[in-house]
Amino acid sequence: MKLRLPALAMLIGISVSVIPMRSLASSATVVITSTDTVSELIVERLPGRSSLAAMSLIENEFDLDATLESKIANRLEVIQLDQPISRAEADALVQQLVDTGKVASAEINEKRFVATAPNDPDYGSQWYLKDFATPDKGIGIEAAWDHTIGSTDVVVAVIDTGGTAHPDMTGRLLPGYDFFSNDGDAIDPGDASDGSSCASSSSTWHGTKVAGVIGANVNNALGIAGINQLSFIQHIRILGPCGGETDDEIKAIRWAAGLPVDGISLNPTPARVINLSLGGSGECLISEQEAIDAATAAGAIVVVAAGNGGPDQIGDDLDVMPSSPANCNNVITVTATNQTGQRATFSNFGSSASIAAPGSLIQTTTVGGYTNASGTSFATPIVSGIVSLMLSANPVLTYDQVIALLSQPGVANSFPSGSCSSDISATYHCGLGILDAAHAVHAALLIAPEVFSPMQPQRIADTRQIADVNADNPLVLDVRGTYGLPTQGLEAVVLNVTATGAMSNGFVTVWPCADTKPLASSVNYTAGEDIPNTVIAAPDQYGKICLDSSTPVNLIADLSGWFLNGDGLHTFTPQRAFDTRQTGFVLTPETPYRLQVTGSFGLPASGVSSVLLNVTATGATAPGYITVWPCNQPQPYTSNLNYLPYQDIPNAVIATVDSDGQVCFASSSPTFLITDISGWFAQGTNLNVITPQRLFDTRPTKRVSTSPTYVLDLSATSPITTGAATAVVVNVTATGAPKSGFATVWPCDQAQPPTSNLNFGVNEDIPNLVITKVSASNTVCFNASTPVHLIADLMGWFAP
Repeated sequence: MKLRLPALAMLIGISVSVIPMRSLASSATVVITSTDTVSELIVERLPGRSSLAAMSLIENEFDLDATLESKIANRLEVIQLDQPISRAEADALVQQLVDTGKVASAEINEKRFVATAPNDPDYGSQWYLKDFATPDKGIGIEAAWDHTIGSTDVVVAVIDTGGTAHPDMTGRLLPGYDFFSNDGDAIDPGDASDGSSCASSSSTWHGTKVAGVIGANVNNALGIAGINQLSFIQHIRILGPCGGETDDEIKAIRWAAGLPVDGISLNPTPARVINLSLGGSGECLISEQEAIDAATAAGAIVVVAAGNGGPDQIGDDLDVMPSSPANCNNVITVTATNQTGQRATFSNFGSSASIAAPGSLIQTTTVGGYTNASGTSFATPIVSGIVSLMLSANPVLTYDQVIALLSQPGVANSFPSGSCSSDISATYHCGLGILDAAHAVHAALLIAPEVFSPMQPQRIADTRQIADVNADNPLVLDVRGTYGLPTQGLEAVVLNVTATGAMSNGFVTVWPCADTKPLASSVNYTAGEDIPNTVIAAPDQYGKICLDSSTPVNLIADLSGWFLNGDGLHTFTPQRAFDTRQTGFVLTPETPYRLQVTGSFGLPASGVSSVLLNVTATGATAPGYITVWPCNQPQPYTSNLNYLPYQDIPNAVIATVDSDGQVCFASSSPTFLITDISGWFAQGTNLNVITPQRLFDTRPTKRVSTSPTYVLDLSATSPITTGAATAVVVNVTATGAPKSGFATVWPCDQAQPPTSNLNFGVNEDIPNLVITKVSASNTVCFNASTPVHLIADLMGWFAP
């Protein structure tokens, strides 16, 4: 069944006459002054250094408390001191910061005063952009711009009537799609009705109006100022004369988020924010909710209008007269307020309302100039614009995190007493309050990067039923927007890759498909063996990962998590770090190998906490094991890699880097070692890497098998308390198996997955690095298809 979307009566509200375009020739006059005290510094971090590292430097070396005040651009930030210091002290402080060599630059954040800011001639009449503390209860955009003015990496999709060319949107529009007319041209031809199919009406140019609120150019001496000064707008048309239909809405939501739509090429520029200033009566449809859920899982944040009541322009209670998508889950539903902060009389309300924003007499772009428009349709792009600034400041934010930030004190201003309430049980519930742009963006900046998202393991490839993988027949994995992964912000995925069924010795290489295949190995195998290895694999810009093999072999790939891009994990095409066979260097207990990683392989000289390595032992004449650790610490009694005579055996290692940027390798018996490097973690992320610590070793007791499951209680065996970790990094070794089998590791509060983390043969010592989600009770479960002893060493964990 298709649902008509009444774009006019329900959404537009009031629209007054068009204001012709006018420009302002003069530019702003900037006055520079100096003050006697200083409380803020502008610090440029070195590549790889996190905000926390920069603040810790000030606190530890200069005995001043410091907090992140705002982010200007990549690595350029404003640091707030806990108390003002004299200008002489500040001059000395910035010089000492630079002299440490631990920051790229440091400067005093001098005061600046502008005579006209910005220079858009109609900016002064945009009451809704003013501070909430003024008589005009606006969003405080200028203070938000002190934190960020936007990012060209963020795209906002406007699903509406399409868009039109406008001088104030020059350079801001990306190609979109027209689902109303089924073509790739999202231009709005006008939605006027001649009265034959619905009430006669003039064209609204609704999409152009919505887009102008979000992103009209700023400081171009023309018209108005949008909320986001840099991010791109993508028009997607689903509305025309007489509205539109729900199936087109569903397609548009999916396409905007970068998800597949039958018969249409994928969106090459997926949106992080999807604006829906539209709606229709009735409950959220199942198919509509599924599209929203899929878009949210793909990394998009969907912002929708609460609606404007019926033809009487009196707002309705959404709990009595439901409207969709306003009452869908996983959306931000926006109500409208007027210039005094009261609920606009046309605005709907109810328990599904998330947040309020100004929606009365909003000045914006339209065909031929500018206009004042009213309705929740225009409160919604104000919230979309603010959310896009939040994502510009912190690109790793998820929908759940944004919702949590909106509920923080100060992020939403309280409603004046009257027709709106933040009490969800009240009659007129309009959401958490009136969104404050500056506080919302500042709150977004303060969230530390959560670089890893663990998943319940799932099998995504098994070539045993298809064809062998070899150099001429690579396995290509498309991970963008599939298997529950996002369509954007994806830095790398965690794969367990198992080589099986090989007739001769060889190795597997994993790399981003668009890059040149590297001279590196991800899994080394021997004939007749099943050899697993964990690979943290980076997709190319199209979301594709390639796997091939030097000799024919079958591959099995299981997915267990993914990493966000941003300040945390930095991946690159694998490259060979060293191969001791070339120099004849043999590792022994007395002769460890020392590797300098910082300042090498494209890594920065500082700010690196740990590195991603693939370590392979080869040419051993006796059984043994490899240990990897930071060189300035004692060698731990743990293993990263176990090997047998004449066996080529790999394992992934997340190795802590010492203060000199070095990692050490030692072996219990003579062997050659090959090591490839594929990435690094910055300091200050939520990854805690430790000197390896033994968690358990079942050899003194009973082997692990299918029953009973071995339950690891991290609270009892590690420094990790309940709630302190979302996932753990564990090196698991199988040993002493009387017959071949496999081991599985998973969070104990979920069902055992049909996947393997470790494949082993008879009497083999086989290791594998496992990154697994932790249960709510702080436990991890282990079992094996056949009885085997397991040894587990803790390498680190990801904090929530």
